[in-house]
Amino acid sequence: MIGNESTQYKGTLRTEAASRAYLLAGMLPVMVAILTFVARAIYLGRSFDIFIDEVTYLQIARSVGFRLQLQLAGQPFFLHPPAWFLIEGAYLRVFNVSGNLIAQIYATRFLVAAFAALSAALVFLIARRAAGWPAGLIAALLFALDPFIIKLNSLNMLETSAVAWTLAGYWTLISGIASDEEAQASFAWRRLLVGPFAQPAKGIALWRAGLAGLFFGLALLTKEMTAFLTLLPLAIFFVWRWPVPRRALAIIGGVAVATYAIYPLTVAIQGRWALFVQQKTHGFVRFAGLIRTTGFKRTGGPSLTQTVLDHLSYYGTTYLMIALGLLAIYLLLRHGDRIGRLVAVWALCTYAMLSYNVLFGTLEEQFFYYLVIICNLVNAIALVCFLGSAAGRRVGRPALYAGTVMLALMITYNGYQWADVHLHPNNGFDGVLAYLQQRVPRGQGVASTNETGQSVLQGYLSGPWGAWTSVDDLKRFAPNYVLVTPHTLVWNNSSAARILLTWIEQNGHEVYEFNGREDNILRLYSLPKNSAPATNTAPAIP
Repeated sequence: MIGNESTQYKGTLRTEAASRAYLLAGMLPVMVAILTFVARAIYLGRSFDIFIDEVTYLQIARSVGFRLQLQLAGQPFFLHPPAWFLIEGAYLRVFNVSGNLIAQIYATRFLVAAFAALSAALVFLIARRAAGWPAGLIAALLFALDPFIIKLNSLNMLETSAVAWTLAGYWTLISGIASDEEAQASFAWRRLLVGPFAQPAKGIALWRAGLAGLFFGLALLTKEMTAFLTLLPLAIFFVWRWPVPRRALAIIGGVAVATYAIYPLTVAIQGRWALFVQQKTHGFVRFAGLIRTTGFKRTGGPSLTQTVLDHLSYYGTTYLMIALGLLAIYLLLRHGDRIGRLVAVWALCTYAMLSYNVLFGTLEEQFFYYLVIICNLVNAIALVCFLGSAAGRRVGRPALYAGTVMLALMITYNGYQWADVHLHPNNGFDGVLAYLQQRVPRGQGVASTNETGQSVLQGYLSGPWGAWTSVDDLKRFAPNYVLVTPHTLVWNNSSAARILLTWIEQNGHEVYEFNGREDNILRLYSLPKNSAPATNTAPAIP
C-alpha cells in the first residue's frame, strides 16, 4: 500500500510539474509581448518627431476609415497595398481618434506598437522552437531594445505590420516542422512498428500550410517587397524539396498569391485597372532603381557610408548584428538542423534583397528593418546552438564566455539607448506648433522648408503647397515666418540648400530653436517685414 501511495504521489508531482511547464510555455510569449508594448509606449509621442510618411499614411487611413475610399488628396492611391490602411482606418473609426494632425499621428503609433508587441512574441517563439528557451529570450531582448527596431516600431509606417505578418507565417510553418532530433525519434518508433520501409516525417498539416499562406498573403497586401522574404524562400525550398514536401509549399505559395490577388481583382472590378497598373509600374521601376527620386541613391542624395558613420553612436549595435548575421547564416546552413537552415535561407534572401537595393535599386532607411529583424533572430539561434554545444571543448568555453560578455554589453548599451530615446523629448514640430499657438496670431504667413512642416502647421501656412526650397519663392510670396529643418533640407536638396540657409540666416531673425536627437534641428525665423517680438530659444514642449 505504501509503495502504491508513493507511486501515485510521484505521478501527481509529475503531472503538476508538466502543468506548470505548459502554463509557463503559454505565458512567456504573452509576457514578452506585454513588456515590449510597454517599452514602446512610454513617451511614445515625444520620443520621435513626425515623419512625412506618417502624415501620408494617416490621410489614406482616414479616407478608408471614414469614407471607405483608398485615396490620397482626393485621388486613388495604389502605390502601396491596402492592408495597413484598412487596419489603421478601422482603428481611427472605432476609437474616434481626433485632435490636430500631430495628436492623430501619435495615436496611430500605439497601433504600430501593438504590432511590434506581436512581432516580439513571434520572434521569441521562432527562436525558442529553433534553439530552446535561451535563444527565444535572447532574440526577444534584442528585438525589444535594438535602437533601430525601436525607431521603426515608433512611427506610423508600413514595415512593422508587414514584418509581423511575415513572422506569423514563418511561425505557423516552423511550429509544424519537426526538428532533426524529433524526426529521428519519430522515425525510430515508426521503423520499430512498420519495418524497414518507414520514412522520416517531413510533411505538415494542410490547414497549417493554408494558414501560413494566408499570413504571407497579408504581408504582401501590406508591402509587396515582402515577396523577397516569403515567396523567394518558398521557391528555393520547392526546388530543394525541403524542408517540407512540394505539395505543402505549393499550398503556402498559392494561398499567399490568392490572398494578394483579391486586391487587384477588386480594383479591376471598380474600373480603375489602368491607374492601378500605372502606379504599380512606377513603384516597381523606382524599387528596381531605374528611376531614383527618393532614398540614398537618388541624384544629389546623401551618402550611405557617411550616414552610417554619422549614426554610429546611435545604431552601432545594429550594424554589428547585421555584420554578425552573415556568420550566423553560414553556421546554420552548414551545421544547423532543418529549422535552423530554414531560418538561414529566409535571412539569406533578405540579405540578397538589401544587397540589390544598396548596389542597384532604390534604398531607403526603413528597408533595413526587414534585415535587422532576421539578423537578431539568426544571431540568437546561432549563439545558443553553437556556443552551447562547444561549451565542453577546450576552445568552446572561452568562446562561450566571450559571446556571453559581448551579448551582455550589447543589451546594456541598447538599454541605455532606450532610456535616452524615451526620456528625452524629440518632438520638435509639436514644440513649434505650440510656440505659434501661444505667440503668433493665425493668418500670419509661415513657410516651411519641408513638407512635414507644411502638413502640421495647419492654420499658419503661407504661399504654395510643398517644401520651400528657393530664395526666389521666399521673396515672391513674402511669408512672415519660415520654419527651417537644416538636416532635412540638405538631405533633400544638397548644395542648393546651402544658398537658401545662408539667405535665411542673413535676412531672418531666429525666434525659436529646437535641438533634438539624430540631427533633428528646427529653427523658426521671422523675416524682415514682420515685427513679432524675438525670444530666446524656447524649451521643447513635452
